[in-house]
Amino acid sequence: MDLREAFLDLDLTHGEMGIFHRYDSQFREPQFSVASLVKPGSFPADEMDSLDYPGVVLFFQPGSVSDPLAVFDDLVDTCHELARRLDGIEWDEKRQPLTGQKVGKLRALLEDAVQAS
Repeated sequence: MDLREAFLDLDLTHGEMGIFHRYDSQFREPQFSVASLVKPGSFPADEMDSLDYPGVVLFFQPGSVSDPLAVFDDLVDTCHELARRLDGIEWDEKRQPLTGQKVGKLRALLEDAVQAS
């Protein structure tokens, strides 16, 4: 129940594929998404409050959004706030604690990719 409330408080909407999404201001396109680490990755709407979720993953597709750097920043801020609200730990893709330095490196890689396209 805490997880669902945190998602809703942070303007994440349950939607396609049974996962949560942050949509653009017109609610047309997802900017980023949140899936469960428990297979199959979805959050069954009618069972979510009775299930345990040991972790979630936040992700987006830079090529499908109009401002990838802004979406990345929003995703990171949302990740930080979810961890704070739920007393969680943020991990990187190697299951190491997520540091400000790692976030900076990821953002720099994204910035390079955006400039190259």
